[in-house]
Amino acid sequence: MTDTDMAAQNGVSMRNVMFKRGERDLLRQTDLYAPMGGVTVLFGPSGAGKTTCLRLIAGLETPDGGFIFINGKEVSSVDKCQHPAKRRIGYCFQDDALWPALTVVKHLSVTLKSYMTDASQRRSTIDDLLHRFGLSALADRYPANLSGGERKRLALARALALEPDVLLLDEPLSSIDGPARNELITYLRQCKAKNRTVVAVTHQLDEVYALGDYLAVLIEGNLVQQGLIRDVVLNPQTRQAALLLGYKNFFLVKIENKMIISEFGQWPVEDDYNGVALAAWFAEDFVAEPDGPAHVESCQAESRRYRIGFSYGNNRFELLSDSVVKPGENIGFRVEQRPVIIKGD
Repeated sequence: MTDTDMAAQNGVSMRNVMFKRGERDLLRQTDLYAPMGGVTVLFGPSGAGKTTCLRLIAGLETPDGGFIFINGKEVSSVDKCQHPAKRRIGYCFQDDALWPALTVVKHLSVTLKSYMTDASQRRSTIDDLLHRFGLSALADRYPANLSGGERKRLALARALALEPDVLLLDEPLSSIDGPARNELITYLRQCKAKNRTVVAVTHQLDEVYALGDYLAVLIEGNLVQQGLIRDVVLNPQTRQAALLLGYKNFFLVKIENKMIISEFGQWPVEDDYNGVALAAWFAEDFVAEPDGPAHVESCQAESRRYRIGFSYGNNRFELLSDSVVKPGENIGFRVEQRPVIIKGD
């Protein structure tokens, strides 16, 4: 995509963006597109460059190369950096960044005063935000007297008080567990709007599915894949990306005459590639059977099922079982799903 193409897009676009800290490359020639009207999740391990992307979009950092566009307007390059206050961005930091000396209602009041002069309009907007985020009964409390989920909701309400075109969420579900987490997910989904772009950062795969419409996978400063979540998850480009996306079982297979051929089964493929390739499956794609050549190495409870780690030949696999299988026992297994084929490794 050319710079002109990027500029024509509604949403957030990063074109060939590079960013260094000292001698370390935090982002390498990154082309990211986060469409308006949806949630784009930046996903990857710690240190992959996810928060760096948010800070560059917000204007808190200036790129060492490339261009950043918001709704078709160039906001950042090596020679240009529009002030953060002019970008119409709401930013929810990982640590919430709340003001300890201000109550919930004061957080919203101070934020709104920066652009809304009519006092009655401010009061109406504050009441609406307090109601939308379940904070009405907490209006006079200080951050120290709020739970983790309540602080996150206040940070969201404050970010949305500015009616931003772009909402940036850095690990919005971090340190929140149980019912409060599910409640917060509901509030986060309310942040979407047809004319707003939401970009969220996480390193947890379940949060990708809970929050996102689009997915961008970052590994060591490289954006390796992006697109609709389903398209990315079902088409990992490398083994490393597949591991991040939840694939557990890998095996070399042959592809001949549009067929995947392995000792676990045969499956049709559409392209004309012939040769050896890496096949990948989720643990759910393998099913345990009684007695067999596989040696059980581990058994760990996971929700209502058990995750079984086992060796077969020189390979280690995982499957999910309804029954406990003790380490040291032997089992059989079968493969029920067609693998995805990874050609990038």
